[in-house]
Amino acid sequence: MVVSCRKCSGSGTYVQKAGPCTRCGATGVLADGHKCPRCKGHKVQLAFSTPCAKCAGTGSLSVACKRCGGSLKYEAPCVTCNGTGRYHRK
Repeated sequence: MVVSCRKCSGSGTYVQKAGPCTRCGATGVLADGHKCPRCKGHKVQLAFSTPCAKCAGTGSLSVACKRCGGSLKYEAPCVTCNGTGRYHRK
């Protein structure tokens, strides 16, 4: 069963918007005192887009069917005879 990728919303591209750096809390330095590698000390993370890692840029994922577990076979008991092969009137 093929479903749309949630991480990239089916676009195949992961987009990070510009704004305050979430890694260092917009301070420019990490808790250990080193300059933040994400924003390089500028306190703002840059916008970027990259192929989505979860779906490998395809925008969709293959997921095993919940009913057959990917076996392509599903058996359900007959509702008329309850799987006995014989119909009984009530």
